[in-house]
This record gives sequence, C-alpha cells and structure tokens, in this order.
Amino acid sequence: VPASLENPVTDPAQVKTGQDGDFSFVVWFKSNGPQNGDPALVSNKDWRSGRNPGLVLAVFEEKGNAAVTLNLGDGKAREDIRQLFYNHGEWTFFGVTADRDGNAVLYVGTQNGRLQFISDDISTLKTLASSMNWHVGNDGTGAYKYPLNGETRGFQYWPAVLTEDQMNALFTQGLAK
Repeated sequence: VPASLENPVTDPAQVKTGQDGDFSFVVWFKSNGPQNGDPALVSNKDWRSGRNPGLVLAVFEEKGNAAVTLNLGDGKAREDIRQLFYNHGEWTFFGVTADRDGNAVLYVGTQNGRLQFISDDISTLKTLASSMNWHVGNDGTGAYKYPLNGETRGFQYWPAVLTEDQMNALFTQGLAK
C-alpha cells in the first residue's frame, strides 16, 4: 500500500532523530551559481565523512555542471548515489526515497518538466540512524564548512517510501507554483 501524501513533516527540526526505518523527502532548490565544495542540501549527518551515520543530499560542480549526489552511511560503510544534473538559477525538485530492505532512489526534476531518477541498493548498510538533527541547507552539525549557495523551499518528509507516481505528482504540483 503506497504511503499517503497527507500530513508530511514540513519542519526538518521535527523529523525524529535516530530513526532507521523507510522514509522519503522532497525539497526545492534554486542555486545562485556554482557551489564551493560540496554543501549539504538536506542532511542528518556529519558530512566530514561519507561513512558517518545518516544521509546527505549534496550539490557540487562536476566539470562545469551543477550536480547532486546522495550519500548514505552507517558508521562503517557508505553508499553513494551519483549523479544527476540540474541548472543554476532555476527552481529544481529534489526527492529521495529510502527502502531500508532495498533501494534508495534520488529524483531530480527540472523546469522543462523532466523528472529523472537513479537508484542503488542500500540494504547492506546496517543502519541509517543518526543522533543529529535534520537540516535543510546544512549538514547535521549545522556548521558544515561549505555554505549552500542558493535558496530552498517546500521541504516535506514522510516516514515511508513514496512511489514514483507520488514523486511525480509532487514534482508536477511544485512546477505549477
């Protein structure tokens, strides 16, 4: 049974820490230009190491292109889902689903109406539980060395895996705004 899109958590500070179940989140981001380093767009981990427990959705520059990667770690191992591209200066949809017994999926939707996604198996990670709070625009410490160059809006979180159709609906609704 697909998760309901009703009643998402919209304040990252209200997402419970230490969770290790399935989840999904979305956020819109408008980059003001190239990023310095690999700032966190959404995170609940110390991004100084990709192996640290939790996740980070990070943006960076790849050969002159704006790119995004999803990193998940359990304290010993890491999985990196990379990479999809987006455009500076326009609102872009980012979505993540994490099925703890299967795959994590990274979605990127651009203003031309195209929603792309890539996925990878995360079932080998023992935990994604982090003691850190969720942040939008920073890593779980709230003090990552590379600041995010841009604006965010529309963060929503669900403690369940959303379907591709649900992600597409959220993307389409956001394009209309």
